Amino acid sequence: MDRPCGLCQTLGPTEGSRSATTDDVQLDYGTLPHLETRQECPICRLILKMVPSNGLRIPNTMVTAAQGHVSTAGSLNGAGIRVFYDSTYQGLITSVPPVNTTSKTSSLMFHLIKDWIKECENHHQDDVSTLAPRYEHPIDIILIDVPDQRLVRASSSWRFLATSYVWGKAALETTTTANRRAREQRGALSKVILPQLILDAMSLVSQLGERYLWVDFLCIEQDNFAQKHSQISQMDVIYSQSLLTLVALSSEDAGSFLPGIQEGTRSFFKAKEYVFGRYIYAIYPRLLEFSEATVYESRGWTFQERLLSRRCLFLTECDMYYICHSRLSCETGAKSAEREEEIFENKFRNIFSQLAQLDRFSQIGPHWTRWTATFRLYASLVHEYSKRELSYDTDVINAFSGISAVLGHFLHSSSLSGLIECVLDNCLLWVPGNSNTHCRNLNFPSWSWAGWRGEVFYLNGPLYAYSAAYRSQLILKSLVDKFETQSMSPLRPILRVLQHQENSAIASGEPEKATKGIELLSFEATTADIAQINLSSRESVVRGDICGPSNETHSRSVRIFKIMDANQQTCGYLHSFPGTLISPASAQNHRELVALSLSELGETRNPLALIRGRSMESDNYSILFDHTTFKRKSWCLLNIMLVEWKGSEAERVTIGQIHIDAWNTLSAQRKCIRLI
Repeated sequence: MDRPCGLCQTLGPTEGSRSATTDDVQLDYGTLPHLETRQECPICRLILKMVPSNGLRIPNTMVTAAQGHVSTAGSLNGAGIRVFYDSTYQGLITSVPPVNTTSKTSSLMFHLIKDWIKECENHHQDDVSTLAPRYEHPIDIILIDVPDQRLVRASSSWRFLATSYVWGKAALETTTTANRRAREQRGALSKVILPQLILDAMSLVSQLGERYLWVDFLCIEQDNFAQKHSQISQMDVIYSQSLLTLVALSSEDAGSFLPGIQEGTRSFFKAKEYVFGRYIYAIYPRLLEFSEATVYESRGWTFQERLLSRRCLFLTECDMYYICHSRLSCETGAKSAEREEEIFENKFRNIFSQLAQLDRFSQIGPHWTRWTATFRLYASLVHEYSKRELSYDTDVINAFSGISAVLGHFLHSSSLSGLIECVLDNCLLWVPGNSNTHCRNLNFPSWSWAGWRGEVFYLNGPLYAYSAAYRSQLILKSLVDKFETQSMSPLRPILRVLQHQENSAIASGEPEKATKGIELLSFEATTADIAQINLSSRESVVRGDICGPSNETHSRSVRIFKIMDANQQTCGYLHSFPGTLISPASAQNHRELVALSLSELGETRNPLALIRGRSMESDNYSILFDHTTFKRKSWCLLNIMLVEWKGSEAERVTIGQIHIDAWNTLSAQRKCIRLI
């Protein structure tokens, strides 16, 4: 009988009560070649089966195997042995048999899915009703009639399932204006070479006793611009009205199997070994840990698809998860890492559930609660979305259009190049993430985050380490009387809540219009030549709170260039961005600072500073401003945008803040700004 090696001997169970020391043990197994030399040890063999082969890509993830280290944490005496490869969690080794280890089939438990749907339909509240006016009129769609193997003209009021998956590199025979009519004939789809994932999805529809399925490349004529734009702008209708969305979470592309439909396409554990007088099992990572490394969670289109779905069935190689407005259910019923279900439910909760919660809170809060809370949600979604990948730069707005349509409708507003019009003053203040990787996406305007590639985020307020001690900094005083926009049509006004400091915006609620040109933003503002200020020669790094939903924030490093006045006193900053430091003499075009809005800075004492025996000047204020000259006071922070003129039009370079007293010393002028 194989015995554990000297290193693994410490991981075995101990007599008596659980030992805290063995549960916390951490071991380093070295590189993969080192681990491969110890295959006489059953635990090392099991670990080897859990990590990727040397030099190969980890299946169904973005992680690439390298000459990194294999390590473990925990023991069999505690919650199990957690296995890591290059700090990426690979799964758990445990002596507790997984549910269904003795099952003779790896197929899905179809009756369980039916029970989940039935319970939800009969007993759970439907939060989509929060936006009932948008969905009271069904839209025309095309569906797959699974039993008849054909396409049918249908309505969003029909009972149907939808799919959410990664197209990948799979060959797809898409529907076009030329072949759509032929595909409406009975049995027509049986003659089309469909990818495996879609075949499996159709099989699952049949197993559930349902009839209709929506699949993007089959149900939208890919060469019909008008239909394609109409369907894309109403993705929220399609996914929110579907009975269930099938999420191929562990599939790399449409050519992959949908786990659990065909025999042998999934298992509940990777491998098992016998040691210490018992069997031990290598268990897959739980859902939250698994999902964060999948290709699915890296793609842009899939982000809104799951957010817009009222119910999702997440299918992985080892389990099946169902989430709706009210619950998260697991096929095996297995419990995973501490609080994982709660974290996952919050992360994957659909947008309607989140808005329903905001709606309840806004009814008891101040008049501005509704739009500030909605903006926080918008800001968090933009941040997450900006970190994802798209195959085509032209899809940036389209793959977010369903989300912006829902949020805009909730605020009785429209969207403009990805920004919600009624809170445009706030939406303009997005901040670049990694300035070294940011570059222009010329398909969209520079003033929108969609006009740039790379991560963006919104700050919860000024760059203060303890900004939570101050009341919400989302309330601004706009210095722009009127914004107007123009693309392929005449200028039209944009209605905003900050025009009257009340949530009184009224707009059409129409989805964003398709245009061939870049949308221009026109407004009158006060400007100052950048040559009147001095910028620091080096970047500074400060902490800032990123705006999140429901007052949630997390701190991160933010790179800035300090602004100095004529006396070399620090009076503000500009966010670091490619080209920020180009001197006025070196810049190809004239650059100016544009005054957009004022942020309030109250006199609230900082409790954290007091507890730690610090003065008010001990936070970032004294780093960003010379507090002896530029005093703290209400509405003293001016939000500015650095623009570069290109003829009669300008492009955004970056944004920042300057103390109002410093701004008032500059030679400024009022002029019309035409941003592209």
